[in-house]
Amino acid sequence: MICSFLCITSEIIVPLPLSPVETLCTKPTWAQWDVGFQTLYFVYNKSLPPPAEGEEEEEGSERESLHPMLSALQFHDDLPHETVLNIPVNVPVSLEPFGGYLDDPVPLRIHDGSMDMIVLSDARGMVCVCHHYLYQVVQPPKSGCDTVHFAYSVILLHHSTMIHTSVTGVPYDQALDMRPTFLLIEDYLMIHAPGLFLHYLDVCLSHAPSAHIFLPSPPSSSPVQYIPLSFAPGLVLDVLSLSLFSRVIQDSRLIDLATASDCGLERKLAILHYFLVHRNNQAAVTKILEPLGETISDPNTGTILQEVLLAASYAATVATFNSDTSSFAPLLPYSVHKYTTRQEMKLSKSSTLSVAQDTLSSPVSVMLLSPQQRLNPYKRDVWNLLYEAQTGVKPGRFVPHTVVNKLLVSLHCYQPEALSRCTTPLSPSTTLGSTNDLLRLLRFKEPLPFVEKEVVTATRQEHITSVNLRELSIHLLKWSSVHGRNTKTPVFVHNVSTQYVATQVEVSRWLCFVVTSAARLKPSYTRGFQYIDSLTVWEARILFLLYDRFNSCCGCIGFPVPPGFTSFFAYLSYRTLEISRFLQYVERGVFELNIDVIKSIFADIPDDPAGVARKVSLLSLLPRSRIKRMLNHWPHPLSLGLRAREHALSVLVGTHASSQHRYARKMQGRVGVNSSEMLPCFDSFLRLLLAKVNLNELDVQLLLEATTTSLNLNNN
Repeated sequence: MICSFLCITSEIIVPLPLSPVETLCTKPTWAQWDVGFQTLYFVYNKSLPPPAEGEEEEEGSERESLHPMLSALQFHDDLPHETVLNIPVNVPVSLEPFGGYLDDPVPLRIHDGSMDMIVLSDARGMVCVCHHYLYQVVQPPKSGCDTVHFAYSVILLHHSTMIHTSVTGVPYDQALDMRPTFLLIEDYLMIHAPGLFLHYLDVCLSHAPSAHIFLPSPPSSSPVQYIPLSFAPGLVLDVLSLSLFSRVIQDSRLIDLATASDCGLERKLAILHYFLVHRNNQAAVTKILEPLGETISDPNTGTILQEVLLAASYAATVATFNSDTSSFAPLLPYSVHKYTTRQEMKLSKSSTLSVAQDTLSSPVSVMLLSPQQRLNPYKRDVWNLLYEAQTGVKPGRFVPHTVVNKLLVSLHCYQPEALSRCTTPLSPSTTLGSTNDLLRLLRFKEPLPFVEKEVVTATRQEHITSVNLRELSIHLLKWSSVHGRNTKTPVFVHNVSTQYVATQVEVSRWLCFVVTSAARLKPSYTRGFQYIDSLTVWEARILFLLYDRFNSCCGCIGFPVPPGFTSFFAYLSYRTLEISRFLQYVERGVFELNIDVIKSIFADIPDDPAGVARKVSLLSLLPRSRIKRMLNHWPHPLSLGLRAREHALSVLVGTHASSQHRYARKMQGRVGVNSSEMLPCFDSFLRLLLAKVNLNELDVQLLLEATTTSLNLNNN
């Protein structure tokens, strides 16, 4: 083909001389000109080399002598063109065009009448080869009532992946007139089959293609044939009516589909992935999770909440990255669900859609020109970006179960009482007056039903946060050498790890608020334990089931819960469950009985024989230091005897510390050894203790009161 070029000036149009004739391909079966990137794509049949000497062909097999190849020629303004891509494609081999050649004005294509193919590219380094075709498994169609398979395949060169989609049971007349539309919309590739479905393929560069969205398409009254416009992203042209249409992903439609009762798990996860990872739209996710209280018995609820926690933390962290830390994004987890590579769904009684995703047999990097082989190796065009995405070691993402495995041992051995002043409650000014709480209150206006503060300085949640920070930092340091030179600096690793862990806390609080809103409880100005006491039995039950799912999901992926949640959840469980079941939860470490929870429970249980037995059962499940603190607040003779026995045991064993019994020095002038004249047994026991320690180190008043109380109880 000989082309004549025109030079357009402000005055006249001057025809340029004809360029020399150059034969690129003698018989191409398909060709497309990309105006935006000045690239010519064409498909030709390449002759395969003859079999090697000594190689025997299998019996009954016919060796094809031709194989279709897709080539890409990149043109430059001041340099010769170059072949940047040459890959095999799975398209029909035809020596003569079936039905003659056809040409499409937008995009400019010349192709065989039986081949529907288009190449879509993006400046970020995304190249998608889309091919639509019809086939029938058994026999060719004989009449218009016969059905065929409507299929298309998409080769994602930037992921070295091919996605094949097939729809069975499509009438031949309908399938013959229907041509799907392939359009790149931000991070998604839209495939629109008029009257059948809408398919959104997640083809972004930040992660592997996984969360694809499938939508049913409303029936169309008139035939349409859309083609994408490269100069106007999101716009398509109907070549039959010459009308322009805007194609965008409608958020309202996705929300309605996700909240429908017949929405499957993978479809709902894909929609949540779109709103969180690609749009960072937490308001839409809140609407999707509104009916959570009605579907609390659904076994997929836990997976959905885990996906929200990971995806929201990933999106919020990546949104704060700059040029120095952007290379850490492929190392952070974004999903907990492993999407299947093969899916099937029923469209109608006679039609089924199946999607299969496979990896290309040969790497794309060997079919591309490397930057060193290019005419301009330093140009940051789509082909150099595509080559960089295919080369190098693929970094591994951080796995949340690494933190869970560490916590299985460390949480069992963790003793916050040994690391903090657990016996002394924090003053309100220490907690509420901090800068972190002020920032949190400014960021989240919606309050939670519990007081967001802890009564101790070191909690299990702080330990979970520290383990997350340590394990993530180790993972980032391990894989940072794969990226650029600047990311090796430990400062960037610490910044990314700290930002991600801080985001975990904020996302956990946000999801806790969403779960609380899903319970649809009556508004109240009270918070904490008083709020639980004001709930009805049914309301407390619903809130407990939701919080139980939330707490379980946080534990499954090693996420911290908001401050104050553990105490509120433990007291809510006490009000909701039977006492025997509540004790089982405590024994297995589901509930954490802090000092404020124990005080409230002890105040609620009467001091009758059955109540005292319950209190003793609860005390046996507490740490040693927390038992001592609780016994000091329990005005009961049994508490007095237990404290006296503990004090005497510490003296006899030798673990007694005089600083713990300053009260004994105050009572030294009131009680002396002469008190033993009334209690001969106490005299013998006191002399035994004095053989171990001095009188100043004994809490004589405690021992005397315990002995007197015990004798009075026995006499009564």
